[in-house]
Amino acid sequence: NECLIASAARTIRLWDVASEAYACSLDGHKCGIVALAWSHDSSKLASADEQGHIAIWDVATASILHTVAAACSALAWSWDGNYLALGGNNGNIALLNVQKNWSEEHIQGHSGSVLSLEFWRFGPILVSKGVGQVGMWNTTTRKPILHINEPSSAYIHVNVAFDLHGIALATLGDKDT
Repeated sequence: NECLIASAARTIRLWDVASEAYACSLDGHKCGIVALAWSHDSSKLASADEQGHIAIWDVATASILHTVAAACSALAWSWDGNYLALGGNNGNIALLNVQKNWSEEHIQGHSGSVLSLEFWRFGPILVSKGVGQVGMWNTTTRKPILHINEPSSAYIHVNVAFDLHGIALATLGDKDT
């Protein structure tokens, strides 16, 4: 039942939604936070800042488990918790393998910044959204499954989301398609 709020003041605040009570702060970034992602078991939280520092937090202890140096504009955890995907400003996606000492593998395919990421809950599929592009990737083979060119010119309000059943994909951009 926890909710979080990130601020440009480098602090993540956790709140207990049921009681509306402040739970704790996660402090560790030296500049503004640009992306957050909960693990699906809610035990870990990933945060990325403007200077390219990513922190993986143990939510129960409010401590940093691991750090990564990588410029990042989007974060997403795989449903099994084995991967953390990082969307880069250079069009690349890095997959950090939690089970293999945070080893890093890359997917290339966007011509600009990767602004939104989401894993499919039923298998090794990742969807990425950048300006004007949607990509779908097999995270086992690192190969593209689908590429959609979609009119979009702004970096604001760009998102992708699967429905609960994994049948439909919604994309959000700034222009009608």
